[in-house]
Amino acid sequence: AIKLFGRLAESQIMIDPTDGQCCYAGCRDCPYLLPDGGYAMDEQYADRPTWIPHYVLRFLGDEKEHETKWGNELFSDMRLALTKERFVDILTT
Repeated sequence: AIKLFGRLAESQIMIDPTDGQCCYAGCRDCPYLLPDGGYAMDEQYADRPTWIPHYVLRFLGDEKEHETKWGNELFSDMRLALTKERFVDILTT
């Protein structure tokens, strides 16, 4: 379990303060949309991998994005389907 966590964990995470309530489509009256066009989203950093983000890719306005390590490793071919055998192969290599 520790090795698996180590392979998937990140030292950066973008936290969605809306808890999934915002669609991030730029709605004019959205309370989470900032005047500069970005979104009110917290970024957190750690010295060592601490979190496994639940997203593959998250954008913070036009200037920042975070692509997760596990998402990049597992879905590098841009398919969101993965066989059990391929999953095990990626994590054990």
